Amino acid sequence: MAEEMCASASATCAGIPGLPSEIQGEILYRLYDGVALAKARQVCYLWKELVDQPGDKQVWYTVCQHSIPRGVLQQMTQFDRDYFLQTASKKVARSFECSCGKGQQLEQRKSQDRRHSEDTSLEGVVHKYVDCQCGRQLQPCVADPVVYWRSVYMEWYRGRFAGNWAVVKTDYHQTFGPLINSIAISGDYILTGMGNGSVLQWEAVTGKLMGKCHANVGGAVMALHCRDGYNSKYNASSQSVHDFVVTGGRDGLVYILPLPLTWAQAAPDQPAHRMHTHMPLVGSAVNCISVWQDRVIVAGAAGDLCVLNLYRNSAGEVSPHFCPSHHYRLEGDNVKTVKFVVQTQDRAVSYSDGMLLLWCLLTRQCLREVRRDEWVVGMVPHGNAALLLSSGVGPVTEVHLDSWAEVDVLEREEQVTPWSCIAAHGDLIAVGTNSGQVTLYHTVTKSRTMLRVSDAPITALDIGDDGEGPVVAIVTNSSPAVWVYHWFPPDDED
Repeated sequence: MAEEMCASASATCAGIPGLPSEIQGEILYRLYDGVALAKARQVCYLWKELVDQPGDKQVWYTVCQHSIPRGVLQQMTQFDRDYFLQTASKKVARSFECSCGKGQQLEQRKSQDRRHSEDTSLEGVVHKYVDCQCGRQLQPCVADPVVYWRSVYMEWYRGRFAGNWAVVKTDYHQTFGPLINSIAISGDYILTGMGNGSVLQWEAVTGKLMGKCHANVGGAVMALHCRDGYNSKYNASSQSVHDFVVTGGRDGLVYILPLPLTWAQAAPDQPAHRMHTHMPLVGSAVNCISVWQDRVIVAGAAGDLCVLNLYRNSAGEVSPHFCPSHHYRLEGDNVKTVKFVVQTQDRAVSYSDGMLLLWCLLTRQCLREVRRDEWVVGMVPHGNAALLLSSGVGPVTEVHLDSWAEVDVLEREEQVTPWSCIAAHGDLIAVGTNSGQVTLYHTVTKSRTMLRVSDAPITALDIGDDGEGPVVAIVTNSSPAVWVYHWFPPDDED
């Protein structure tokens, strides 16, 4: 009896008896469904180790490639397009090493090693050439970190359960103060840009005010910078999701504030950038900020589209100021008051007074200009496209930045008042209305959920994920209050 128990325990540890661990790893690589792979992880200790391997060795990388649209996957991780263009057989190093010492290196990452061996003078830092007006210069960028692709897939997969899982609604109010101008979710925290230019950091679940910094004067708008400029939120060695918040206001000044905010934190002595210092104050307001990796695009009321790059020192660490040699402006005939701007790896789209403009960030030229009949009241990135929110009763439109094809994504229901703002995370879209309702829509499952927040118009919202479930933060124009909806999985969910 004891021998049978030992044999059973040995088989449980080794997986399928008599089958080499390399072949068992190949079996797992054939499971393109994340739910099936999560169940296979529970079969035995060997399969658990094979599934839980970090980085590109992980079978979850293949699942992400087959399940998540490439544009959405690139937006979530902020990896360059070349990272995903390589096939799984060339990209993934399937080294099925386990604690019992079994397994061998099946494939070498030859193409990636050649690319990374061109210039690796600093540990963990790879240099690449970046086009700029002052000539070709070396700009350090962080090498590919160890990514836990299971976390990438789970965050994307959890988005479909917003509105279906158990929800915890938290609303916290300020007894006094200006209205909230913008909002952003950073893991377990929420940042709010106030009407007086200050930025506040809250704890999402409890609503506790954690820190505050008053940098701008009036109407703070924000954009978050991921730690190391890449997908640090899926890297177990990272301490937090974001390390800086880039903020601007009606004073035309752009500041880079380190996170987390504290009560004793003072505003920087000098702004990181000034918008149109030679113009009157009213004409230099910052309307929108977009961040992709280390690149920041600031859109101004005077028609400015300034492209800035965060400075990295010799160790590859981000400093809270911009690199002056990589600062340029996008100029076109119809660039007036820029309301919105979004960007991808090499392209950007902006909206100015009824005109939609497509930009190539490599050549710094305007590729296309399209006049729209309806005014755009919101625009956010969604994969390699931009979601447009019209002021009338039209649908939410997705404009692909490569083909410029327009597809209607979400139709407005008859009983719903006109749209007011929009946010997107993965394949989950949230749209606010002028009647205080928020519509959640998942582009894959086509599910739709209505949230009744208030009777006042929704002015800003954001979608995120704190590692347990989807999070939606909402503000209105009636009071300086934040409504947070947090969905938690059932106890039997993995």
